[in-house]
Amino acid sequence: MNHPVRNIIFCVLLVLCSSHSGYSQFTNIGNVINIYTPAISYEPCRNILFVQNSSGYKAGDTVLIIQMKGAIVDSSNSGNFGNITDYRDAGAYEINYIKSVAGNQVILQNTVLYKYNFSGKVQLVRVPYYKSARVTSTLTCKAWDGITGGVLAFFVKDTLQMQGNIDVSGKGYHGGSGKNKSSDGIGCDEISYYSLPTDVYGAEKGESFAELGIAKTGGRGPLASGGGGGNNHNSGGAGGGNGAAGGPGGNQFEDCGGNPFVNGGLGGYGALYSNTQNRIFMGGGGGGGHANNPTGGFSEDGGNGGGIVFINANTIDGNNNIIYSHGDDGLQCILDPLNDKLCTEGNGGGGAGGTILITAQKYLTQLTIDASGGKGADMPFPDGKLHGPGGGGGGGVVWMSGNSKPAAVIVNTSPGINGVNVTTSNPWGAGPGLPGQTILNLNTVYSSPLFKTNIDSVRISNVFSGCNTIDFTGREYINTSSITGWQWFFGDGDQDTGSPATHVFILPGTYTVKLVANDINNCKDSSTTKVILTSITVDAGRDTSICDNAPFQLHGIGGNVFAWSPAQYLNDSTLANPVANISVDTKFYLHSTGSNLCTSDDSILVSLRQPPVFTINTNQTACQQTPVQLNASGGDVYQWSPGVSLDDSTISNPLATPLVTTVYTVVAKDNTCNITSTLFTDVTVLPLPVVKATSTNDLDCVNYVTSLSASGAFLYTWTPAAGLSNSHIANPDANPSVNTTYIVKGKASNGCSASDSVDVKVSYTGTAAFYMPNSFTPNGDGINDCYRIKYIAAPEKLELAIYNRFGQRVFYTTSAGECWDGNFKGLQQGAGAYIYYVKAKTVCGKVEKKGTIVLVR
Repeated sequence: MNHPVRNIIFCVLLVLCSSHSGYSQFTNIGNVINIYTPAISYEPCRNILFVQNSSGYKAGDTVLIIQMKGAIVDSSNSGNFGNITDYRDAGAYEINYIKSVAGNQVILQNTVLYKYNFSGKVQLVRVPYYKSARVTSTLTCKAWDGITGGVLAFFVKDTLQMQGNIDVSGKGYHGGSGKNKSSDGIGCDEISYYSLPTDVYGAEKGESFAELGIAKTGGRGPLASGGGGGNNHNSGGAGGGNGAAGGPGGNQFEDCGGNPFVNGGLGGYGALYSNTQNRIFMGGGGGGGHANNPTGGFSEDGGNGGGIVFINANTIDGNNNIIYSHGDDGLQCILDPLNDKLCTEGNGGGGAGGTILITAQKYLTQLTIDASGGKGADMPFPDGKLHGPGGGGGGGVVWMSGNSKPAAVIVNTSPGINGVNVTTSNPWGAGPGLPGQTILNLNTVYSSPLFKTNIDSVRISNVFSGCNTIDFTGREYINTSSITGWQWFFGDGDQDTGSPATHVFILPGTYTVKLVANDINNCKDSSTTKVILTSITVDAGRDTSICDNAPFQLHGIGGNVFAWSPAQYLNDSTLANPVANISVDTKFYLHSTGSNLCTSDDSILVSLRQPPVFTINTNQTACQQTPVQLNASGGDVYQWSPGVSLDDSTISNPLATPLVTTVYTVVAKDNTCNITSTLFTDVTVLPLPVVKATSTNDLDCVNYVTSLSASGAFLYTWTPAAGLSNSHIANPDANPSVNTTYIVKGKASNGCSASDSVDVKVSYTGTAAFYMPNSFTPNGDGINDCYRIKYIAAPEKLELAIYNRFGQRVFYTTSAGECWDGNFKGLQQGAGAYIYYVKAKTVCGKVEKKGTIVLVR
């Protein structure tokens, strides 16, 4: 069915009425009358709806709360894709009233009826109220933008007079995009039920009251009431569903073969409508057609679904006017004689009819209510090849009060027809939607009970069931739902849950006990009470040791009536401080009662200690100035002498550093048994060697090496080792490049060591000289394996060449770090004489030398 404004106006209209008064007889309604804002969250404890923008809302306003999305669907890659498995709160709505507005907090007057899922796009719609109202021109509303819109709602206490149409066609869920993929490579036989809508495999599904991630919003499977998109190659999009299912999209391009190959979009599901569930939905969007031609450019979009119209009035004077909530037709391509590829694509499905709900007592003149589905788009057929047309949208829902349809009301919920390949009228698998529904006995959902805070208060009752044990019970004073959780804080760091709760306090004192109670909405209230405890603390003393067969006196603290056990080892087990005689390790237990009749227990372990065994380390030998560790055991107190060479003369293991051989004495005492012993040990001191270090000369441009010499010891180690011929002999040669202090450590035959040092200075004075060794032995023993120059100053420029006896150059380098390993072209050279030639520039001047070297094998 077509009408003059069908492709212009899209929305959801909801009209309700209440008992306001004081309005003029008739108010002329403008084109758009509702205010919308996203609802962000709800705070049930204070009945506050948090919204994105409260501008335009005020105390006393009637509002509609409606859940636009949130259903769960099957998302498997199968024929069940898009099947609605759980509506959750999708489609739930209620009429409520604003008590006050504070910032973006809307405080509601009546208790909210549903637990809305605010991630499912809940919106708040301001519903205007009129005493009597007149529609003077086409009345519509804001189109659904994915967050708000698609709902037109107003109350009329007396008469709604229609002198113009109400039209919310196409204001519902969006049709799927058939955006051209501009990919001319023909891929065929794509049967997946979902795909990424931006890829080449399938067009976008129509929108609905369910959502999936972007990766599954393309392809032929429906998305709840949203029609499936056409698959590759050039199959048609399906019609959207609402009161009934949408029709399937047409098959793929016939030149793919295997005809007919069924992979067009599957029709959107019809939604569940009943007076029990009382959910309302916009019409589902039609699926997009599959488009790919680079020379085309037309996007085969599916049609938008119709909006929701909700009217509540005492009397409606229709005057032969119409309330529309059509689904849009699939976007129709118009042939372009200059571009024969423009329309040769799959085509979009029609949007489903919307939902129109009317509560009225009587109708004065004829009124038509039209919630029909949109038509699937045709394939204009310019090249004679079959492509997939769009499926028709399902019919919508007309829901009316009363138990029979009024005679003055004409209802149309017919489905949208499918598109065809125009030249042959061949639907090529595309089908129409199914007829929608007419439902009676509409009962608008109002939230009527005034909101009351559920928890008026909670209280604490407590009973002492022992000296330090208390039974606590929480008492609730509530309006609706019971307390679901009790949390106790006892003031001593411990917590507990539930009611009643029993707690044992360990120490006496005053404790503030707090009870926090919460209900099913996690609303909380709390109460506190003070508890004063006078429990006693008993101490039997710390565990201790005594000497064998020695009497021991116990010391009990706390309370005034004592009972020690085992009593057979005590002179009187009822005393606070009895005397014990034991022959084995024994644990004594003390049970004490205070004046408040509170009792407490403690214990002490008394162990027998055997007579001590005193020991001292054996005699030791040490080099002079080298500390040695002394060690004695068996006592509690120690005194060493002579103390002058000890780091601490009162510990069991002091460090001794004697200058000469010394006998050390220690007096060790066991305090428990009062036993003392004197012990001795010797430390023999060995002399240090007298080490002396010298050098023959400092270094300059002429003297590139000096001989170091050490005496007075048996073994030597020089540091740093860099620049030395051998760091472990008495007289190494040194060739440092900078001023260097060499330290030699000498070790004598008695194992003692001493050190000395010598400075070698380096200056770049005198005539430059290089030392050229007269032989080398490349035998791999790590000694003199490679022939290199030696120098005091590193050359800035260098040329070193070596020739055999035939005048053939066997080695050449310009790097002072390189040396000749006796090989030439990978072959070992024979033993014998070779001629070298060196030319260099250094800070000491220029050097130019040649001579003979001997290679020894």
